[in-house]
Amino acid sequence: MWILLLIGVALLSMALFLNPKLFYITASIISFGVYFGVPQIDVSIFLVFLLGISLLIVELYVPDFGVIGIVGFLAMVLAIYLKTGDFTQLVYLVLGSIAVAFIVIVYFLKSGKDLNISPGFVLNEAMSNEKGYSSEKDYSFLVNTNGLVISDLRPVGRAKFGEDTYEVISTAEMISSGELVTVVRVQGAKVYVKREGA
Repeated sequence: MWILLLIGVALLSMALFLNPKLFYITASIISFGVYFGVPQIDVSIFLVFLLGISLLIVELYVPDFGVIGIVGFLAMVLAIYLKTGDFTQLVYLVLGSIAVAFIVIVYFLKSGKDLNISPGFVLNEAMSNEKGYSSEKDYSFLVNTNGLVISDLRPVGRAKFGEDTYEVISTAEMISSGELVTVVRVQGAKVYVKREGA
């Protein structure tokens, strides 16, 4: 049944790139649920695992130095351990899950796919014009301009262009605060950037 865990991880990773996201997320949850034996076992273990997934998703949007992501990862590891009760098996499953997620993500990035994540989920920290945040929805004028990252892009964060600050999405790897980025394209309110010179 361990294969169901890896299938769930693969489906969840695919949801970062493909639509409809609800389909891939639902399919992954079903796969995880069957792996954990819902409803035959204590559902609380499965809920701990789902909590971990939820925190990892939130980590993609909320710049918090990785704390939420770490807690989410540990919650998932705890749930798997409670399910298996075997440390060696736990290590294999965790490493296998990381490997599957890495392979899927690299495959889509190499295929020219970008992370398809809407920045609309990002917590709104009073992003008003009075605080230097732009409320405009057409950001096409930003294409090919350079800016300074002011919160880590994992892959969503914030960058400053001139006097204005915008929510931006890294097209590939995480970009740390303080690095320079270039806007490569704009899709509506989504501003995609890459590390300057990359």
